[in-house]
Amino acid sequence: MKKADQIQFFRFICFGMIFLWHAKVWQIKFLPSNVGAQTGLFFFFLLTGVVSSYSLESKDLAPTKKNIIEYVIRKIIKIYPLYFLTNLVTFLYEGGQEYVTTHNVKMFIFMVGSFIISSLMLQTWLFMPFVCNTVGWYLASMIWLSIVNIPFTNWAKSKRNQKKPILRMLGIICLAFIYLIVLSSLQFFIPFGAGAYFFQTPVFCLGFHIIGLALGQIILIVKNNYPEWSLQVNKFTAIETIVLLIWLVIVFIPGEMAPLPIALGLLFDILLIFVFMLGYGKISVILRTKPLVFLGDISFECYIIHQVIIKIYSGINGWESFGFFGNAYALAICFTITIAIALYTSKITSFLELNANF
Repeated sequence: MKKADQIQFFRFICFGMIFLWHAKVWQIKFLPSNVGAQTGLFFFFLLTGVVSSYSLESKDLAPTKKNIIEYVIRKIIKIYPLYFLTNLVTFLYEGGQEYVTTHNVKMFIFMVGSFIISSLMLQTWLFMPFVCNTVGWYLASMIWLSIVNIPFTNWAKSKRNQKKPILRMLGIICLAFIYLIVLSSLQFFIPFGAGAYFFQTPVFCLGFHIIGLALGQIILIVKNNYPEWSLQVNKFTAIETIVLLIWLVIVFIPGEMAPLPIALGLLFDILLIFVFMLGYGKISVILRTKPLVFLGDISFECYIIHQVIIKIYSGINGWESFGFFGNAYALAICFTITIAIALYTSKITSFLELNANF
């Protein structure tokens, strides 16, 4: 990602939108909410696929069982320690003492089972995505989906010298959209009231991941085949400005989630990632400054920690709204603590990432 540092700060912005969604009881008017959070989540899904294409570009890995397993293990080594720790903290903090003192054996066993299931990253397969550290469902899904990274990129590379490789990848993106639309209708046929959680399963999220992988291939093809684009700085500055402004307008759309703003959020996530991964405009130059890149670098730690901080703070102070200034205070405290802890834990994550050769 050293060649695309300009995209890092968007990761931090999207974390912020998801943070506001989880802390929405303290919401302040004019801040991103429902649509912004969904747009931020789509961004993470897509970028994970794009980065996977990037990271595998220089590696000649055959899609063998051994290579795939080693690749997934390297990913787990990077994320699992902090993932497990936040799961454990949430498990110990949420209700365990109450269930023991009230002799509610059934609920305590359920909590223990939920902790084991989420620790094994099985929660999304079992329609229990929001147990323990609720944001862990995304990481669990992406670990399972990383199984397809090597086979997909290996196949894409083999087809790159054939005619119209970009059109082929665009075709895959269109098929992935159709896949998502078709599967969206299946939630109404899933029994036991689990349909609402179908959107968190790896089966459904595969559509977003494939779009990201194909988008990454398109970006690589453009960078390799059209180097002259990098000289059109003014043109790409204008494109970056337009795409960024429209993306921000979508992020700030008020009200509940609806199909049109959600679809627009996904579409402009794709455009935003494509334009800024190329990084040919002057806005990209600004986004490559060290403070902004650094905030993007700690976005993973911020994401996995923030829900735990929000739950602990609300457990102490209550979930009710405190008015404008009280809400602003609650948001500021939780956000600051999240970043402070992320600063320390990011060093550990970086060490694990380096030693996993990820």
